[in-house]
Amino acid sequence: MKRIGLTLFLICFGLVLAGQTNQTAPTRKTVVGMYHINKVHGSEDGGMVMRGMDFSYHSSAHDSMISCRGECELEVGKMLLQAGEVDFHTKTGTAEARENVRIKVLPVGGGTRMP
Repeated sequence: MKRIGLTLFLICFGLVLAGQTNQTAPTRKTVVGMYHINKVHGSEDGGMVMRGMDFSYHSSAHDSMISCRGECELEVGKMLLQAGEVDFHTKTGTAEARENVRIKVLPVGGGTRMP
């Protein structure tokens, strides 16, 4: 009797676990923003588009950073950076990329591909 009850419990537990599988694929998110760089002879403003699976934003008095994790793309001007992870510093315009990094120069007139 105990064996039948345990078997029935294991079958039901297996069915519950099978029903909890994620049927929808994760979606990529898009962040559209600006950066501002202070230079010796003036400053420069620009736009950027970042796509990826997960984002976080960090800000301090000296720096602001957008972090992307998972299938990241950073498009700035005529350049597309693809990597597994990207940290973009908005006050300097500097990007740090990790994991399978690729850089592509976009065609003239291509510009930023809006989402």
